[in-house]
Amino acid sequence: RMLEEPAFNSVVCWGPLGDCFIVKGIDEFTKTILPLTFNHSNFASFVRQLNKYDFHKVKNTEQNGQPAEHNWIFRHQDFHAGRRDALKNIKRKVVPPRQGNVFALSTTTDPLPVVTPSLSQPSPSPSLPTQQTLSPFGRSPSLGPLPSPPMSPQQDQQQQQYLASQNQSLTSEVQRLSQEGEGLGRRLRDLERNYESVVLELLRVQTGMERQDGLMQGLIAYFLKMEVKDPLSNETGNENGA
Repeated sequence: RMLEEPAFNSVVCWGPLGDCFIVKGIDEFTKTILPLTFNHSNFASFVRQLNKYDFHKVKNTEQNGQPAEHNWIFRHQDFHAGRRDALKNIKRKVVPPRQGNVFALSTTTDPLPVVTPSLSQPSPSPSLPTQQTLSPFGRSPSLGPLPSPPMSPQQDQQQQQYLASQNQSLTSEVQRLSQEGEGLGRRLRDLERNYESVVLELLRVQTGMERQDGLMQGLIAYFLKMEVKDPLSNETGNENGA
């Protein structure tokens, strides 16, 4: 929408071929365009969003014979002027998930053995426990362990106290983990703000380097012109001397 608004053409517009868009000056774009179209005024966040949708920054070229060091050019293979049908191809890049440890289970199982009962020999009937199968405590092992005796009131009170202390310890641990989580959240927010500041500083440094590159190109062109003029002036001086 911002590229279709004629009032914004002095700040942001399509490229000459309609295959890219140009931001003419970060400050004016951040102050006037971003708050109206994206509800924020953070140019670094705007650039990150473009990168997530596979937009690429194009190296600045000269415009009307002057270095365009203040211009930011962004391009996407499906983003063209008058091609709304291609906008559906612009999608957010998918980050592949990390591969963890996967324990594969075997899908093959061994067949169970088939037991065919014999008709000639009858199966033995289960026998009841006898005196010989009794344990030294007078109870068959097949009937399980002996039931535990009931606890005394003192033992019951001690168990309740132990459970209460464990509950208190778990509550304290949960509170500690909650406080640590809040602290980590604050640190993450601080890191995000610092990251945005670093990105802005890098953008300013890059703009300054591009400006210096333009100045160096101008100086080189100037010295080349001076070298072309000097031989002509020397030949004129030699003719006058003759």
